Amino acid sequence: MSFIADFHIHSPYSRATSKNLCFETLYQWATLKGVSLIGTGDFTHPAWLAEIKEKLIPDSKGLFKLRDENIPSLNIKLPGENLTPIRFMLTCEISNIYKYKGKTRKVHNLICMPDFDSATRFANKLNLIGNIRSDGRPILGLDSRDLLEILLETSEEAVLVPAHIWTPWFSVLGSKSGFDSIEECYRDLSEHIFALETGLSSDPAMNWTVSKLDGYTLISNSDAHSAPRIGREANLFDCEMSYNAIMNALRDGSEKGFLGTLEFFPQEGKYHFDGHRKCDVCLSPEQSKRYNGICPSCGKPLTLGVMYRVVELADYAMGREPTAALSYKSIVSLDKIVAEIMGSGSASKKVQREYHRLLGSLGAELSILVALPFDTIGKHASSILVEAIRRVRNGKVHASPGFDGQYGNIQLFTDKERNDYSGQTTFFPLQKKEEDNTLVKKEMKVSFIQRPDAPKLDFEITKEKHQQSERLNEAQKEAIESPFGPLLVIAGTGTGKTRTLVERIIWLINEKSVLPRTILAVTFSNRAAREMAGRIEAVLAREGVQERPEITTFHKLGLKIVIENHSEFELKEQPVVLSENDIAYVFSRIAKQTKDSGNISDFSCLEKRIIDFIEKSGDCIAVPEDIYKQIDDVFGHYTDYKRKHGLIDFIDLLVLPLSLLTNNQEILAQYRQQWQHIFVDEYQDVNALQYRLLRLLAPAGKDLFVIGDPDQAIYGFRGADVGYFTRFKDDYPDAHMVKLTRSYRSTNTILKASGHMISCSALANKQELWSGISGSPHIDVSRLPTESSQAENVLKTIEELIGGSSYFAVDTGRSGDGNASDISFGDIAVLYRVHSVGDSIVKALGRSGIPTQRTARTSILDNKGVKAALACIKLIAEPQNVFNAENLFYIGIPGLSKHSAARLVNTLPSELSGNENIFDWLKRWGRLSHTESQAIRHFEMNIQSVVAALRCKDLPKALEHAALAMGTEKEELQQPHWSPLIQGAAFYTDLSEFLTTISLGKDADFYDPRVEGVTLMTLHASKGLEWKVVFIVGCEEGLIPYNEYNKKADLNEERRLFYVGMTRAKQSLFISYAESRRIKGRRVKRYPSPFLADIPSNIKNIKAPFFSRKARKKVNGLQLELFK
Repeated sequence: MSFIADFHIHSPYSRATSKNLCFETLYQWATLKGVSLIGTGDFTHPAWLAEIKEKLIPDSKGLFKLRDENIPSLNIKLPGENLTPIRFMLTCEISNIYKYKGKTRKVHNLICMPDFDSATRFANKLNLIGNIRSDGRPILGLDSRDLLEILLETSEEAVLVPAHIWTPWFSVLGSKSGFDSIEECYRDLSEHIFALETGLSSDPAMNWTVSKLDGYTLISNSDAHSAPRIGREANLFDCEMSYNAIMNALRDGSEKGFLGTLEFFPQEGKYHFDGHRKCDVCLSPEQSKRYNGICPSCGKPLTLGVMYRVVELADYAMGREPTAALSYKSIVSLDKIVAEIMGSGSASKKVQREYHRLLGSLGAELSILVALPFDTIGKHASSILVEAIRRVRNGKVHASPGFDGQYGNIQLFTDKERNDYSGQTTFFPLQKKEEDNTLVKKEMKVSFIQRPDAPKLDFEITKEKHQQSERLNEAQKEAIESPFGPLLVIAGTGTGKTRTLVERIIWLINEKSVLPRTILAVTFSNRAAREMAGRIEAVLAREGVQERPEITTFHKLGLKIVIENHSEFELKEQPVVLSENDIAYVFSRIAKQTKDSGNISDFSCLEKRIIDFIEKSGDCIAVPEDIYKQIDDVFGHYTDYKRKHGLIDFIDLLVLPLSLLTNNQEILAQYRQQWQHIFVDEYQDVNALQYRLLRLLAPAGKDLFVIGDPDQAIYGFRGADVGYFTRFKDDYPDAHMVKLTRSYRSTNTILKASGHMISCSALANKQELWSGISGSPHIDVSRLPTESSQAENVLKTIEELIGGSSYFAVDTGRSGDGNASDISFGDIAVLYRVHSVGDSIVKALGRSGIPTQRTARTSILDNKGVKAALACIKLIAEPQNVFNAENLFYIGIPGLSKHSAARLVNTLPSELSGNENIFDWLKRWGRLSHTESQAIRHFEMNIQSVVAALRCKDLPKALEHAALAMGTEKEELQQPHWSPLIQGAAFYTDLSEFLTTISLGKDADFYDPRVEGVTLMTLHASKGLEWKVVFIVGCEEGLIPYNEYNKKADLNEERRLFYVGMTRAKQSLFISYAESRRIKGRRVKRYPSPFLADIPSNIKNIKAPFFSRKARKKVNGLQLELFK
């Protein structure tokens, strides 16, 4: 059967779309237009997908139809009894914004799906990656190639079509942020691309000039944002109306029933020619080249349009027609034709009245425009309308090209021609439009430049043998090649700290024949350890070295020592490491049992108190139980509970090894022999426990390499003591010292600003730091009225930096001139002192659909569903462990009342015998009520899928099934707090290692640098990371420096923390503060941080973007006063 299809439309949940879009309206307009198959659009949006499922039902052919009760009546009765039934296909558009080969890419992709299940699974997968709720066309920081891979994994029948492939801002071949070929974008999966959407600003003839597109089927769609725009471009088929038949036709062209397309005249498209809309400048490609792509009016870069880009990639002249080329017809919508004849707007009542009369007399619009005989039209319409349609069909139109987001204009008649038609008494003269003959030509012929075929792209990565980098500076080389012995490296921010440490390890292995197994490198976060290990692995694997150094964190080093000596501590070989939530549970139980909560407000106090105790204890380290009991009775009970259940916490991971190595010289000697070369990263952050452990492992004369920056010592509140760094030479009198002063990260301006800010309390000379990297001579300091306006300011600046994340941002000017530097979402971070300051930023970015990555470990692990899922997995992994069962029942399982759960917690034995697990014991116990037995039996059945996933070492799947078994709804798994946990689990096959990492992790461990989203995190979590652009928000007294509960802050450490935040920026730094902020329900007046006064005024660019001009003048005149 013959039919017309329009696959690409949008829902009311997309930006800048009609709110009247609904399936009833779509059905009505599809009927009036003569479009038999339309896309649903936006199926990834949860609300729209719910409406799709509510109103559409499958038709058994991979398409969908409107439920009978939802089919609307038409206001116009079209002639003919047998109208083609309207069908829907599940479609959506994804906006991919990401970095590839050093360039920001912005590509829109059209997705087609065959069934509800596949569409739902695909949406769920994307929800783990980015925000699919804020926009019907979601913006994802995801490579287009990876999107295609996810799509094909979801359904082999799913199809991806690159959308409007030439549009400058958001397309695969666009001039602003696209590629030079389809293959370069989709790489190894390019063979799965068989169709391309040409877009409103190009037609097939233009695409035929680029021979590398010959193998693709060219399709056209309306990309409609309102129902009346359906079918303004469309596709012609003659095949079965089924999903598979349609896709086969698109794969094989006319052989399987694809006939061609209905097209806009490309000049009418918004980006056909080049130009600058603000200056009303429209240029042909030749003219743009003469102006070197610069607007002749204002001197800013032009938006280079579709024709320019086609000319750039073309290897044939206009007029070429490939062998497999299909026909196409250019059309002008009927209401526009009527509007021109009547000299009135197309939305006017008289035009709409005439338009509907024509449909009622002649039938569907597209039939009138392309198929109906002229004499038939003439029976119901004026002669000028017949002539207008004839001219459209023959392509005899006058065109004013569109440019820079402004639609072009198609004109069918001159004023004289129209007025010459007799009997048209209702016609009004057309409005004349002034012409600028210098910059705009109504009818422009563009010559195409012939050039040889572009060379094929090579995606192979050349492997090279590792050479000690020739780009190392002299100070780095000195540190790397220093003789054996204690070495202190003072590494300022961005000076290549990790690189120097890694190169030193490789130098020892390659040049000094040091065995890798004798090297121990210790750092403070899992992320840093992974990065270091990854760099070394890449070199050693390439060189065929089999052994690997021990690269770990302090806590994992402690765990290794505990496991290897578990019998010394009367522990199992794999002891359970308590998380902070587990510890809180244990303390709550002890408090209830002893009626004494002790003198502790939170667990962080325990660590500090133990550190203080050990610092006062001298060289004699008592056994851990004695340490706890001497501190407090409650801690003594806590220790007894841990011993009873074979548990350890993260303080034990340092205290137990320290006690062992202090009191057992034989074991200490073994470890000293095992690790003869010790490296410590971020040495300024060690605490008393870590320091003493290092002093035991690395006595005087040992080959010890420590590196860090005392001015980045920011963890005093955890017990870290920068004094250990500054007295290294006292501990090791023969130590050599090297200073790294050249920064490879930040611009000179950022280094100058941060150096002056910290100079009054610097522990190392920050004026020595230099980079030679030029950039803006200023950093922006913005004064905002409220936290909401601060968030809007961040949003607006981000839009300007990336040149707009959507057409809406570009077209409304929110993205500035759109000609941004090469910044992507992943290049941007928003930093704050406390998590609550980030809430308004997250909301603002979310409303605009900008993808974000927020690292907040506690908010993830404190989530009730996450707690439950982890408790479930722990019990399944070790069903004989009574503590795991206790913790699980304390959290609660589905169907078990709180009273029953509490009864079980208080009844469980201290240990189980033999191979008996908790479920066996409960059955043997025999005192469960019928309801309790049923709940336990049901739970045991539900966790079988978790058991199966763990057996296959599929930890993400195990987490999902555990969450479902614990009563979490499937939809809840798409919430942001689940994403980092499930994604992080994919890196592990060993459950014990994963659970330990979860227990010991920090905020930074939940940061994934591969995610293309704006990063939001605390200043503390940002340490060790870097971005091209950094915003520091909430730079207000009371926040920076932070005065919690009016406690006096350590101003030197707070200043160092601000320094850390400032020096995360490579290119641009934006600092802002609000004059008022809502705190605990009250709006409170705020003042700028006193630290801002220490930034030199000549490099501060003071702004007040949300204030009146008068207020802004006041700001500029009183810069110094603002910071007193």
